[in-house]
Amino acid sequence: MSDFMKFLGTLTAFLVIFSAFNYVIKGINKKYRKEIQAGSYKNIFNTLMKFTVKNHKLLGIMAIITGTVHGLYQLYSYGFNIGIGFILAGVTTLLFIYIQVMLGIYGHKVMKSKRGLWFYSHRFVAVIVILGLLLHNTLVD
Repeated sequence: MSDFMKFLGTLTAFLVIFSAFNYVIKGINKKYRKEIQAGSYKNIFNTLMKFTVKNHKLLGIMAIITGTVHGLYQLYSYGFNIGIGFILAGVTTLLFIYIQVMLGIYGHKVMKSKRGLWFYSHRFVAVIVILGLLLHNTLVD
């Protein structure tokens, strides 16, 4: 695998994980808000939280783009490889990234609510995507 493909794959994984970090940092803020605001690190935490919340959607869209380019580059360079790392982990994970983004768009544009089945599905699919990325990385390398 070329350095460019490794870069695109790593970038996609980083974008997915950093986008999912939105949930983690909001949870930390909800549970430890008083301690954070009283601590000396509140400015760092607040800056990190603002960045992750503001860029959550952008990171998801960028993950689709980089993941798709990564997959298309693989297909162009090496052909249709029926190996387990490609089919099971790579394509399936990319499909779940698409599902993840579609759930986010659906919730934001159609439902316009913070909670509901779409929201919990969006969170659940994030876990599947991260596990898929780990599996793909393990099987391909």
